[in-house]
Amino acid sequence: MGERPGAGLWFSARLPVPAIGPGILLQRAMAAVIVALEPCGVTLGLKWPNDLVAWRGDRLVKLGGIIGEMGRDSVTLGVGVNLADAPILPDRPIPPASLVSLGGRNLPDRVRLAEEVLSRWQDLEHAPEPAFRWPETGDGIRWEGGQGTCLGWEEDGRLRVDTEKGLELLSVGDVSGLRG
Repeated sequence: MGERPGAGLWFSARLPVPAIGPGILLQRAMAAVIVALEPCGVTLGLKWPNDLVAWRGDRLVKLGGIIGEMGRDSVTLGVGVNLADAPILPDRPIPPASLVSLGGRNLPDRVRLAEEVLSRWQDLEHAPEPAFRWPETGDGIRWEGGQGTCLGWEEDGRLRVDTEKGLELLSVGDVSGLRG
């Protein structure tokens, strides 16, 4: 990501497996990150399935993402957030941005931010909803191998899409390169 000291926050943590389905785990974990970043004053949302995003004018920009690996007795979550700088990644359908580039203020110390996120990850069963989700119902979307209209997000984390083949429920591993 960014190259300057303090440009971003990147860490991973191994946690007990929460009492929620694996399809919703990354979305809840990213929602916890969004809450921890609220003092920065930027409205943040979740791009399906696991990206941290915001609006810059009428364009969606990506500030970070989360990955996870489920084990028998634990889950490892890895998160990255562009705080003060963002990488230069040409030809991305959703360009990168940082909190600072979006007018973010009161950026927390990275150690305190990581501690806040870790604290919130202890209760993923009750993670709050992000300010917005993308895609929203009615949005046209495309991905490698398909296109359609978003019909909403399922409670188990899948995306409901109307395609030329009919109703499809997309899971995290089914889609690459989701864009509008």
